[in-house]
Amino acid sequence: MYLSEKEKLAVFRFYLTKGVITTDHIEKWATTYLETGAQRTDYILELCSAKAMGLNDTLSFLKQNQCLDHKEEIKQTVCGIAGYLFRNNKICIEKAGEIIDFTTKEIDIETMTNTDFDYSDSIDDCIYLAYEGVLNIDDVKNELLTNTKPYEKLGKEFLKEHFDLD
Repeated sequence: MYLSEKEKLAVFRFYLTKGVITTDHIEKWATTYLETGAQRTDYILELCSAKAMGLNDTLSFLKQNQCLDHKEEIKQTVCGIAGYLFRNNKICIEKAGEIIDFTTKEIDIETMTNTDFDYSDSIDDCIYLAYEGVLNIDDVKNELLTNTKPYEKLGKEFLKEHFDLD
């Protein structure tokens, strides 16, 4: 599934919120996007100044301009990126679980829906229980990798297309 530019803004917002990307990444993406000869839109032009806008204003701007029409595909992209980055030791399991959990809940709140994408309902709890000694952390890591694997190709392609994080 191809995400629209406005749906990509939601993915950017979730990763910017959790500190995986920076306003520099957003600004570079917007500038590169315009350099490709793509249609100039006000929101893309504004994001060319993301660093000067600062974190909070950039997050607010992304939220105001995002689109969540294909929420399942957005969640799959976010999970694919989290799984890919975790598998390649770019983020820790806590960060991967935090991103997946935050994204799923945030989209459901913003769209006032509950979706079938329920993997994240327990990942943060499982990580917590593993560190409390109730669950085995290696089992939790394997579960995260297994559950995100179907979306990792999607996540890797998104990273390659938009950011230099792979």
